[in-house]
Formats: sequence, C-alpha cells, structure tokens
Amino acid sequence: MRDFRVPKNMHVSIVDPIEGWEFGCLTIWAKVNPDYVLHVWAPERLAYKKILYSLLMSEINKNAIEKDSPDDDIAKLKDRTWKIIDDFMGKSPNVEQLNIMSSSFSDNVKQSFAIQWDKTSELLNKIETSIVDAVVHRDEIDFKPIEIQYIKYSLGFTDSLITERFIGIYHAFNFGGAYIDKGLLPEMESKAFLKRSSSGESISEIGVSDENKKRLERAKIRALFEKMFSDGMIPDPSPYFETYDTNLPEEQTSQIKDIVKKTSIGDLFQRLGEYQLTHHTRNTLMFGMKINSLGNFVDSTLDHANQPFILLTLKRNPLIKISLDEITFLHDAVEGLKKSAISEEELIPKIKEKLRQFYQINKTDVSSSNINEVAMMSAKFSYHNEETDQRIINKIGYNAFERLKNTQLKRKYKIIPFVKFSANNPFYNR
Repeated sequence: MRDFRVPKNMHVSIVDPIEGWEFGCLTIWAKVNPDYVLHVWAPERLAYKKILYSLLMSEINKNAIEKDSPDDDIAKLKDRTWKIIDDFMGKSPNVEQLNIMSSSFSDNVKQSFAIQWDKTSELLNKIETSIVDAVVHRDEIDFKPIEIQYIKYSLGFTDSLITERFIGIYHAFNFGGAYIDKGLLPEMESKAFLKRSSSGESISEIGVSDENKKRLERAKIRALFEKMFSDGMIPDPSPYFETYDTNLPEEQTSQIKDIVKKTSIGDLFQRLGEYQLTHHTRNTLMFGMKINSLGNFVDSTLDHANQPFILLTLKRNPLIKISLDEITFLHDAVEGLKKSAISEEELIPKIKEKLRQFYQINKTDVSSSNINEVAMMSAKFSYHNEETDQRIINKIGYNAFERLKNTQLKRKYKIIPFVKFSANNPFYNR
C-alpha cells in the first residue's frame, strides 16, 4: 500500500516587532531537525505596517491622555490611522524605497520605527546567513481580498499571534509539514537527564511529584537559556526568570546545569520525527497544544486561546482550508452585520444562519452546540473593546481544529492530538 510522507518543512511566521528570542528558538528547531527546511514567513510590508501602526496608535493615545480629552470612536481612529499608513506606503512592493525619515511623522515615531525595523531586518538577515536550509520569505503573499481584510484587522491588535498563526497555517496548507508558533522550543529530551542526585532524587522528571516536575522543567529551561545566552544566541534572559521558583536542592540544580552545558543542543530536544500516513489516514491532521505533559500547569498559566500551537499535515488538507475559510468568513460576516443597527441578541441568530450556510457549502456537518458557541463568541466581539476582541477571535481560530475534530466530511478527515508535538517554553506570550 502506498505511503504518504509528511513533507519535511517547518513553517514559522514573524510579523510582530522582534523581542530577541526568535533567532535562538529557530536555531534550535533547525539543529534538532537538520533534514527539514525552515520556512520563515515574514512579509516585510506587513511587518512595516505593524510597527508603524503600533507607534502611531501609541502616540495618539499618549496625546489624548496628556490633553485629558476623550478618545474618538476607536473604529474611526483605526481607519484614519490605516489611511495615513496606506497613503504613505502606497503600493510599492519594496519597502526599501520608502523613506520614513522624510515623512511628516513625529521625530519620536521616526526614531522608534528605525530602531524596531533595523532589529527586524537584522534578525531576518541573520536567519538567512546563519541557519542552514532556512528560507526567509519577505514578499507579500497574494491573499484573497477577504483574507487581506482579516489580516489588516488582526494587525491592529497588540499581539500579532492571530496574524502570524493565520499566515503560518496558510502556508502549512499549501506546502505541508509542521507549523510552529513563533517563540516555542521543541520538547526537551528526558533521556539526557536520566540521573539521580546522591539523595536519590530523580532529575529526569520520572517518578517525582507534579510540583517537582514543574520545578525540574523550569530549572532545565533556565539552564538552557543561560547556555544560549553564553553562546550569543539570545539576549540576557535573567529578567524572565524572576517570577520562577528555584526551590530545587543545589545538587540537582548543579547536575542539570552540568548536563545542559556538556550536551549538544541537538541532543537536548526531541525531533519532529518521521511520520508516514497510509492511504486511509492521509487526510489526518496532527496537532499539539500543551507546553508539557502537565496540563494543569498550562491551564493555570496561559489563557486557553493563547496556548502554544504546533500542527503537522500533508499539504492541501481540507480541514485546514475549512478552518482558514471559517475565520475569514466569520470576520467578514460580523463586520457586515456590525454596520447594521441591531443588538447583540439580534446578531446571534443571524450569525448562526450564516454559519449553517457556510458549513453546508463546504459540505461539513458541524454540531448545533458548536455553531451556537461560535455565534455567541462572534456576537460578543462586535460589542466589546479591542482586548476582548483579540481574545475572542483568537479563541475562535484556536478552537477551530478542536471543533472540526468531530465533523463529518465525505472522506472522513481526521484531526488527532499528537503528544510529541508538545513544546516546553514557559516564557511563551510572557
């Protein structure tokens, strides 16, 4: 029987201003999976717009506070800001042709932009020149108009996770392979820590209490990041460890640091592995969403919609296409309904009907309870502030794969949680 091998691609998207961790994390993925091609989707025009939009909105809000004057309608304010950006950037495909220093923006915006843009460009250049088999895609993708509108809307949020996931999963659909949230690390390899201290305490997390597992996990990540810092892969990580307990016996801490120091980066983590799907399972989509095996640790530290996300698939998987189409369809439908003077209660049945039509067109059977949940969340982000919008939209998109796990399609496509896709970076969305 014919086998279907998952393409050896890793997809990461970068739109948000750079924090300094990205290169180190991507280097580790590349070293642990040397036979994979790392695709970094970083459309320069989107990154340019994101940085400029954030700076302009921050300046507007600062001026409003200083003048003690009420803000304008937020939707109109956003529209005006985007118009300013669009007028400045025009349709030039090459951002290098833009000269922000000769623009009418304030000196503060110009200087701050230059710093952030230089950091972004430096990172992308560093990835291209320092990571073997890394391809940085800087050109803007030819999205459909409905997708462009959704991306532009999501770029207005403080956190670009929504935008980056959409772009990254979009390319996982087109090329196949693994989509990985920016800033994640692979799961650490427990075999490297199969030792015990003189007191008999394990440092491999095997046979210890849940609380000690958390402490061991943190100690390993801390030792790893200290090693990455000493190797020049990341900036000083010490500020991110201040809130993490270090209540491990000194002997265990020393052993962990010694193991991490002496072990190569590639041997400290689990590989993505070889995944072959048969004719009967080729339409399977595998994904993981835990930081580690301790579900309670994840749930207690992260909003459910923002948990780390890793996905593996053959290319052109219909379930990914439905999920991408669903979120853009919902955004377009809700934006259209928001312009009509109806209440939240009146909006819900209208969204339900549109959703039923959407699933019918896509020949997908989704339960009424799922449709009700999505309709209620969609209605809520029509009447709330930006922060609530971001959380709700992210949750809708994140839960799409959970929601579609039980859908009935003609070929019975499957979505399967995959434990090996767990990632253990407790500094995700710090």
